[in-house]
Amino acid sequence: MKQLVVHTKFIAPRLHYIVVQLFEKWYGLKVDFIESQNIAPDEYALYNHEGLLLCSNKSKILFSTEIQHHVEFDWTRIRKFDFNVDWLGAAFFLLSRMEEYYTPKDAHGRFRYNNSVAFQEGFLREPLVDKVVFQFVKQYFPEKISYFNKLQIIPTLDIDMTHAFLGRNVFRQCGAIVKDWLNGTVKERMNVLQEKEEDPYNNFDYQLEVLERNRLQAQYFFQVGRYGKFDKNISPSHPLFIEVLNRVKDCKIGLHPSYNTMITPKLLAQEKAILEKLIPHPVTVSRQHFLRFSLPDTYRSLINIGIKEEHSMGFSEITGFRAGTSRSFLWFDLGSNSVSNLLIQPFAVMDVALEYFQHYSVEQAILEIRTIKEELRILNGTFAFCFHNESLSERNQWKGWRVVFEEACKQNK
Repeated sequence: MKQLVVHTKFIAPRLHYIVVQLFEKWYGLKVDFIESQNIAPDEYALYNHEGLLLCSNKSKILFSTEIQHHVEFDWTRIRKFDFNVDWLGAAFFLLSRMEEYYTPKDAHGRFRYNNSVAFQEGFLREPLVDKVVFQFVKQYFPEKISYFNKLQIIPTLDIDMTHAFLGRNVFRQCGAIVKDWLNGTVKERMNVLQEKEEDPYNNFDYQLEVLERNRLQAQYFFQVGRYGKFDKNISPSHPLFIEVLNRVKDCKIGLHPSYNTMITPKLLAQEKAILEKLIPHPVTVSRQHFLRFSLPDTYRSLINIGIKEEHSMGFSEITGFRAGTSRSFLWFDLGSNSVSNLLIQPFAVMDVALEYFQHYSVEQAILEIRTIKEELRILNGTFAFCFHNESLSERNQWKGWRVVFEEACKQNK
């Protein structure tokens, strides 16, 4: 049987994790580890089943237990698929998100994209880990590569507010009417309240039609936290909220933990319990509101309440691959130096990054999506993207943006 054989002085947890994740879990390639005294303590050597040496590298990171914010890698050679440098260490650095630990944060307490090595080295828009591993497998184990281009598409939708105008209590509604009146935009609200128009955020029929047309099932994330400065949804007990949940009941439903769950983790369990009372199955999937999470604490808190899959691994200000990959991977807890059972599903594109932060036109957004998808298709990768029902409302800055959502859902062969 063809397999990858790893020679090492001792089987370090980080080395074991990255090899198993990249080759066994992603490509189904059998891996065998051999402890050898004829190799340096900080070195690994990769062989094939016939004993042919494929590469041998020293690693400053894979045999350590330290958390280092800045580790020097030869990114130029790695991007050229030179396997005679510590590319496995670089892959571990990106997937483990080591650079995000204890580093300066933005106003919302988040890791900033411009502090990432991927942005600084110019490869944020590349799924670099996917590309390097693909080339290695293609070169040495070509039978594991499917030459029929495949692309998995994962549409995800964050439902921060099920409705733009409906479902508010009298105090919130009166305050909103006064604000709209001062801004000269009260007419639309009144038309919706008087049932002359449909609430623009209630566009779930449209979403489901697009998804069905493309034979896709979306992952929805619903916010059920208390009303606050950054949390504006209607009450989860409101009939309109429950009506929306029932409308998307055949899709995957997960939790969108509220803004303060990052600093008040006990809220996670409370919000999970609220959502579980409204749907007929346990909540095991989540994505943080504002993508607001802190490593390792937020991930540990999610694991403690039974979350199995997390979707916050991306940026809201720029398209790209935060962890260097489009594929899902198990989170490695650097604090305990062990692999967890929390599956991380990265996303490459968020609607607000395209329109609000990168200031793309509809045409530019479509081109960006097509470019990313076609690169991922060659790699048999995963195109996960995030939209909001607000961006599908056809109002204000989102007029005309439905075609971007439709483009993201297409296979585009």
